[in-house]
Amino acid sequence: MDVITMLRLLRRFRWMMAVVFVALLGSTAVLTLRQRPTFQAIATMVIWPEKTMTNINDVVDSLGTLDRRVVVATYAKIPVSRTIQTRAKAQLQLDPRQQVSYTVRTAIVPDTNIIQVIVEGPEPRLCAELANAVADHAKRYIDESFGLFGFNPLDAAVPPLRPIRPDVPRNLSLGALLGLLLGVGLVFLIEYLKQVRRLGLERPASAPELERELSSLSR
Repeated sequence: MDVITMLRLLRRFRWMMAVVFVALLGSTAVLTLRQRPTFQAIATMVIWPEKTMTNINDVVDSLGTLDRRVVVATYAKIPVSRTIQTRAKAQLQLDPRQQVSYTVRTAIVPDTNIIQVIVEGPEPRLCAELANAVADHAKRYIDESFGLFGFNPLDAAVPPLRPIRPDVPRNLSLGALLGLLLGVGLVFLIEYLKQVRRLGLERPASAPELERELSSLSR
């Protein structure tokens, strides 16, 4: 099948392609808009030697210790611990239903001692408040328990303006692309089945088949 024939075929069945395209794009839009928006707020902290450390040699040694990623990884586990999250959620007086709607995780900025406290949930204001509360309680816990390094707040979380999910432009773009591909594929499938059926009708009957037909007529 040459290009001209393909274009003519697509033009002949353009109505079918349009129906499939609109149906899939519309379904994608409905499913996307029915999803509950999820917002994300981020508070950042820096792991740094305590201010009480005045000896320059001690400061240099402590900075060398921070190069061991196990130290930073250990500190990153503190904000997501059950103890810290329980204290933060109790401070905000979140009920059990709200507590399960929000997730807290941490991330280490590559090649730094900066830790991000990331909170995702349905309400932007509570996401920011919970991120800041978790960061604050983690700092208090470390100040009470450790004497070498501490959490220094870098950026407080602010209420996000837009949700991170669902991604409406991306979903609609994928829906449009899939609708177009499915419509084109359906057109070529229908044409292929027509060709197969036409070849089957035009194929001459074999000798055994002719004998069976003649014997059935003579009865």
